[in-house]
Amino acid sequence: EEGAPGVGEHAGSDEEELDVTEEPGVQRKRGATPSVHNKTGCRGIMRGTGLGKSRYQAVVEFLHIRMVSRCVGSLEKGVDFHSLLVATRQAVLDQDPPSHSSELGVRILGALEAACAESGMAVSDLSPSYRVVVGISSLLGTGADNKHTAHTRYSTNLEEVLRQRERLVAAKEAGWETFKRAWVEVMQMPVTQRDSAWGNALSQPKTEAEALA
Repeated sequence: EEGAPGVGEHAGSDEEELDVTEEPGVQRKRGATPSVHNKTGCRGIMRGTGLGKSRYQAVVEFLHIRMVSRCVGSLEKGVDFHSLLVATRQAVLDQDPPSHSSELGVRILGALEAACAESGMAVSDLSPSYRVVVGISSLLGTGADNKHTAHTRYSTNLEEVLRQRERLVAAKEAGWETFKRAWVEVMQMPVTQRDSAWGNALSQPKTEAEALA
């Protein structure tokens, strides 16, 4: 959509570019070409194929937040991670709507820690990262059949992402021009990345021209 920076179609779809991150101890050249990604047939699990290996990543989305696990080499492990993310999402959604972003952050981290503890894992095993996803079809006037979203870059810092979420959700209420300005500013901010990140996970802050492209 012309004039709609970072817009993607099909809000809520399982199809998602991988935040490509290797398992601990696996070295990958920084800046390496991202892997091709596609669906696995398991809802909420994405597969990246490249360099002769398949990598799997779990993903859930709720309350304008997309939450993804680190990539792993086993589909079974990816399914385990997805179960943890689903449990986290459900625990958050079962509560009354949070009054502030900081409260939402506490709930997400608390639910994640509880889900991991129940499964005998640590949050560091899952190593989640986050991005903001905001539906903007109503701002673009594209109608219900053409779903568009604007998203931020991935970060491992949930507090950082929740600040971006609060800003973009408020900007959406003010209309497209206000939202676009806020989105461009957010895309120019630095984000916290994993030390082992490569490919799509290494996205850099954009210039204003790049954000609008």
